[in-house]
Amino acid sequence: MLKLTRFISLVSVLALLLGTFITAQAAPAAQTRTLLWGDEFNGSSLSSAWVTCHWWSNLYCTSQPNNELQLYAPESVLVGGGYLNLHADKLTTPINYCDRDCRDYYYTSGLVQSGGNDRGAAPGFTFTYGYAEARIKIPTGRGTFPAFWLWPANRQDPPEIDIMEVLGQEPYKMYMTYHPPAGADLQGISDGVDLSQDFHVFAVDWQPNLIIWYLDGVEKYRYAGVTPNTPMYPILNLAIGGNWAGAPDANTVFPATMLVDYVRVYANDYSVGLPTPTPTQLPPTSTPASLVKVTYDQANPAFVYSTGWKDVSSKKALGGSYKQTSLRNATAIFTFTGVGFEILYTSASNFGSLDVYLDGAKVGTLSEKTSLTRYQQVWSYPSRLAAGRHEIKLIAVGTASVTLDGVNIIQ
Repeated sequence: MLKLTRFISLVSVLALLLGTFITAQAAPAAQTRTLLWGDEFNGSSLSSAWVTCHWWSNLYCTSQPNNELQLYAPESVLVGGGYLNLHADKLTTPINYCDRDCRDYYYTSGLVQSGGNDRGAAPGFTFTYGYAEARIKIPTGRGTFPAFWLWPANRQDPPEIDIMEVLGQEPYKMYMTYHPPAGADLQGISDGVDLSQDFHVFAVDWQPNLIIWYLDGVEKYRYAGVTPNTPMYPILNLAIGGNWAGAPDANTVFPATMLVDYVRVYANDYSVGLPTPTPTQLPPTSTPASLVKVTYDQANPAFVYSTGWKDVSSKKALGGSYKQTSLRNATAIFTFTGVGFEILYTSASNFGSLDVYLDGAKVGTLSEKTSLTRYQQVWSYPSRLAAGRHEIKLIAVGTASVTLDGVNIIQ
């Protein structure tokens, strides 16, 4: 992900110099593997195993050598509804950030990695050799650049293993790359499936003399030769722009979202330097494609508002406007039939909180206070509901402004 140069090397040259390419095969069956570590993202906050910037920062960060256009920000990383949500926003007012030099950034986005940082966060998980996979739904649009990759725990790059990289303007093309410590990059390309249309499982089997890449359990590329023998850690991120992806254009939709259902790392026959693993019975894989998400904007007549709410026009809000009030105890009620819900809202530095009630019981508090103004933010109720009719009631806390942009109902 951070390498500046990329080469699609000729197979004949690589076979002679760095290894051989072998007939494709299916991934090992899940029941034959032993789970070392993973995150199902079933809670409402990010696990402490992850940090939300690269190892050299604990707040904002970016990749200036790649000339990427985003700042990675903790506010752009959300967990809810069984997913990790890495979302990219376009800003009206840029953030001036200094890395190798000082630049204005008009985009923020999300990143998580388990390697810790040099600001006091210890590594959450590293491993040497194993089978790593993640179930991901990527965004589309020119300039969006989702990735899932491994980086050395000693922070000496390269080597680097890019499990999945996709350019948003080419969502049917997946790049799989090994960046060795010396020599040309080794890259395979899987072409033909629009990866933005559904969730897909991206995986790599890292062995001492072999790396195999898989898409939905089917081998897509392999390299046989010398591979890294140093601990590495997983990174998931949604970059914007840069030398390779290019800048977004007028057709790129923001916010853009990269959804992660789970990340899992299994032992293989070569895994070293790890605690003795205990075989784990994995939960059934969720199947969000079998559910339907229906969006209702704040103007839908199914909403019942108390006095004090007003419409605020914004091109970035759902439907072109959102509701706002600063009246203490103002309420908004929505009754629905389904098995889950998400609340859509706008956040800003001077905004307050909403208490969230489900069927008469308080289930959480939605804080709308962020350092930057953000639109179409999502608060997800983390549990699946019994099928049937339910009532959401939102109550304004205090007199700071609160907003409502709509709801997503899962049916």
